[in-house]
Amino acid sequence: MEKIKRCMKLSTLFYVVGGLFIIAWLFLLYNTHVYVYGLLSAESISWASDWKDIIAYYFNNGMSQLAYGLILIGIGRLLPRPKQEIEIVEPVDTIEIINEEEQSTQDHEEQEEA
Repeated sequence: MEKIKRCMKLSTLFYVVGGLFIIAWLFLLYNTHVYVYGLLSAESISWASDWKDIIAYYFNNGMSQLAYGLILIGIGRLLPRPKQEIEIVEPVDTIEIINEEEQSTQDHEEQEEA
């Protein structure tokens, strides 16, 4: 039971840290967007001639945080979770039921004859 609680705490920790990385990625994506559109409005760069550099700038500034966040969330999903307790009901042997019914009908017939 202690091992399950420890895994649940560790899984939650991975989720939280992974979520923080994704929030950091969103923040960096916003800052990159503001910076690029500032350069575009100042006409320092243009979409037509510098589109490869703009896309590379977006990828270089935030993809590592996104990757780390997704990896940590994936690790949190892979950790074992407590399984719900399931009550196993053993199957009833139908032959025993049939034999009991036959025995009760035979006993009933014998009582009627007597």
